[in-house]
Amino acid sequence: MTMYVPKPYPGGPVSLISADHAFGKGAESPADHGWNALVTVDRMHHYAITTANHYTILNEPYVTDLVKILQRVLHDGAATPTAGA
Repeated sequence: MTMYVPKPYPGGPVSLISADHAFGKGAESPADHGWNALVTVDRMHHYAITTANHYTILNEPYVTDLVKILQRVLHDGAATPTAGA
C-alpha cells in the first residue's frame, strides 16, 4: 500500500461524505480532505456530518444522517450538496 500513488479521477461526479469532527485535524485541515488533488472542484459534491468523526459516523445518531445523505445521492445522482446533513 505504501507504493500506491493515486491518479486523478477522470470520470463523472464524485460525492465526498466526511465526518468533519476529525481527531487531531482541527481548523488547519482542508475542507476537501485532499481530494481536490484527484477530482476537480466542479465535479466534487461534499456532504459533511460535522458532529461525527471517523470512529462514530457509523453509530447512532450519526448513521441516520449518513443514511439520509446516501439516499439523497443515490436518488438524485450527484445532487447539489447542502451544508451539514
